[in-house]
Amino acid sequence: DGAVLAGNALAAALLGLLGDEEAGAELALLGDECARASLLEQLDREETATGPERAVLRPDGSEIRVSTSNRAIVFEGQPAVLTILHDVTAGGGREAEAARQGEALTAISRLMSGARLGRRTYARFAEAVGELIHMDGLAVSVIEGAPGSITCVFAQGIVPPGHEEGLAMALGASLEARAVSASTGQLGSAGRAQPAAPARDAGLRWLLAAPLVASGRVLGVLSAGSCRDIAYTTRDLELLESAAAHLASAMERARLYGALEQEASEREVLAAIGRVVSASPDISNVPPRFAALVGALVPMDRMLISALSEDGLSLVSLCHAGIALEGRDTPGAVVPAARSLTEAVTRDPRSMVLHAADLSDVVARSPQLVRAYKAGLRSFIAVPLSNNDAVVAVLHLQSKQPGAYAPRHRFLAESISAQIAGVVAASRLRAAERRAEEERRAIAEIAIASNRDLDLPRVFERAADALVKIIPYDRMEVTLLERDGGPPQLAFARGLSPEELQAGGAPAPASRERDGEAWAPVLVPGRTGTDGGGDRLSAMVQAPLGTRPRYLGCLRLFNRTPEAYTAHTVELVEQAATYLSSPVQNALEHGQAMELAREREQLARLDAEHRHLQSVSEAKSQFLTTVSHELKTPLTTLVAFTDILLRNRNHRLRERELTQLEVMRRSGRRLGLLIDDLLDLSRLDGGTFKLGHSEFDAGELVREVAVALGPILAERGQALDVSVPRRELWIRADRDRLAQVLSNLLSNASKYSTADGRITLTARRRQDRLYVSVRDSGVGISARDRRQLFTLFFRADNEATRSVPGTGLGLYIVKSIISLHGGDISVRSKVGEGTTVKWFVPGLLAGPPAIAAAEEPRGIDSMVRSRLDSFPEQLAS
Repeated sequence: DGAVLAGNALAAALLGLLGDEEAGAELALLGDECARASLLEQLDREETATGPERAVLRPDGSEIRVSTSNRAIVFEGQPAVLTILHDVTAGGGREAEAARQGEALTAISRLMSGARLGRRTYARFAEAVGELIHMDGLAVSVIEGAPGSITCVFAQGIVPPGHEEGLAMALGASLEARAVSASTGQLGSAGRAQPAAPARDAGLRWLLAAPLVASGRVLGVLSAGSCRDIAYTTRDLELLESAAAHLASAMERARLYGALEQEASEREVLAAIGRVVSASPDISNVPPRFAALVGALVPMDRMLISALSEDGLSLVSLCHAGIALEGRDTPGAVVPAARSLTEAVTRDPRSMVLHAADLSDVVARSPQLVRAYKAGLRSFIAVPLSNNDAVVAVLHLQSKQPGAYAPRHRFLAESISAQIAGVVAASRLRAAERRAEEERRAIAEIAIASNRDLDLPRVFERAADALVKIIPYDRMEVTLLERDGGPPQLAFARGLSPEELQAGGAPAPASRERDGEAWAPVLVPGRTGTDGGGDRLSAMVQAPLGTRPRYLGCLRLFNRTPEAYTAHTVELVEQAATYLSSPVQNALEHGQAMELAREREQLARLDAEHRHLQSVSEAKSQFLTTVSHELKTPLTTLVAFTDILLRNRNHRLRERELTQLEVMRRSGRRLGLLIDDLLDLSRLDGGTFKLGHSEFDAGELVREVAVALGPILAERGQALDVSVPRRELWIRADRDRLAQVLSNLLSNASKYSTADGRITLTARRRQDRLYVSVRDSGVGISARDRRQLFTLFFRADNEATRSVPGTGLGLYIVKSIISLHGGDISVRSKVGEGTTVKWFVPGLLAGPPAIAAAEEPRGIDSMVRSRLDSFPEQLAS
């Protein structure tokens, strides 16, 4: 309704109308009721409205010209209008305006010096700036976050798009960018500013931008805009720069105050971390509050404290919180230390910060972070935990946020490490002592079991129970060597089967090697791909039972987890194997003693049997020799007188008598052959069978035997095919014995062939060997009989052979003669289709000997001729 609700001292000084006695009076400057209604409608559409210039008569009679700018506000809970009066009197109000501006700057200085920055303070600051210059919008932006951008922290009135509170805006080529780069205020038309369209679309015509500079550093930008054309002058820019200087000072004080508060808070958190960790004797059992306190200082989604194993080949996880990685943070997980951040920081004790741009960057820097990258982690800090100038562990902090870690975070991580390094070192020392005590106790249990019990299975069971307490394994086995040099035998096994181990990628158990080096202490640590899959070989550790060069066996442990065992594991297994060697040695010696006793008893029994058999054999040989000589003498006489009678010189014998005499002669000669075989058998058993070597043409011998047999085989209608090379086959051997072999084999071929059968005799040279084969088309020999064919007194038992006389000595003697020559004999046969006998002897010469031309060819020995003469009688059936 135009009633004045309140006014300030400037209005009273300017117009002299608004003293205390004037409060509540109607202000004629707003015009009549129609003018006020029009003003309210305009304020409904827009935030501000300007009024026309008016002439005002002051109480002292002077006239001034005043313009008004109006804004809709809420005053004491009811809608009202804020009217700002502007002295536009030419020249007359400059001193007053300067005074007013000075008072406004003073008010801004007082406001910025005492209040803490917040929205309410920024609103009061904007109101004070409105006392300095005309503006339709004001924005305060600070430089933070991404480089080349500003973030609006306060906005009032009309502001261009992008200047809304909380939004970050790229500086680009805007008026604010020029103010930041030049560190001086900038004035410009919205039509010339870049970007111009957003500001003009918002209704702004003129813009001001003053940098917020403190301690030589630009903190942000103070921006103001007006909807009037040519609204600002350089004087307005100077005023805005003055206001910006007060605001920048307040912002710098707030920053320093905030930094002090943050530092104090960080000191309190670090102290709390020290108290929490110190209260836990074991770093692996610190309460969850420890991770929460670390996260309060440094942003992290995963925390890990790890160290190198004693041999430096794998990583040991001491403490973990946050995201868990498969195969890394599971109980008992063993991770290779090669090319890990833990290894790098331990070798070179400096903090490392890694921001992973992509997977290839991770693989190039540290392949062990591949699992973490796949879990979504992108930023990594690794800080050494040093105690007495030695790195005892490494603190890892990891975040999903790319580029999450600034130098300040690295400093805080190093401060955390300083708080917990001593506790971690003490925790590791206590853990090592506990581990050593457990190992001593387990080895002692194995030693006690080995000394108190002689039963190997029970000793191995107790050893398996003790070892599993200090060495994780999926399979344990004890392999012992056989005393007789046989293959190793599995004496004890516990855990997974070999098939289950192989399915998990473990090495094959139970090596068959007997080489001493195969039983030496060895570690197969295993390997794995960078992503935890693919090429995979699980771990195995072994130690020998006994000492070189006499190993007793081997103790082996298998684990399907790669890198499960270390060099320290080998030492523990060696200690266990040393104690297990004693009961194994005792058991083996006891077994050997029992076996030796049994062997001695067996040897005594065998010696007695041997002496008995030797005496029997000597008696048999003596008997055969005696009988053979006793039979040979009268038989020779009988055969000789039979030959004389067959001459029939006086022709007194009739044909029938001559035939009977011929039968007597053949029977006598056949009996002579049997006696000769018995003599040969006696010589073979007694070791007196000797060969008489000479040089002769083996082809000639074959042909002689074939010629001698021709008429005899012809009587049965049998054909003999002889194949001998044209080239002479000079050989050094016993001619008579090879003739005996040929005649015996041809005799067998004839006896067991049909009357019209065909026999093939072949001789060939192969290097320095003479190869001879005799093939017939007779009854053949079964597979069962072939296995015993060359044994003493053996004859095939079938209908075809029962009707053929024989002693079973011929083939035994043939094989003995060939073996004494260094040769061999073999038989191929099929029942009903015939038999092929092949044999060879070495000793072929490259050509005839030098003395061969001076000697006359030798004929077939009389013994062989006697055998040939007896063929018709032998072949009769």
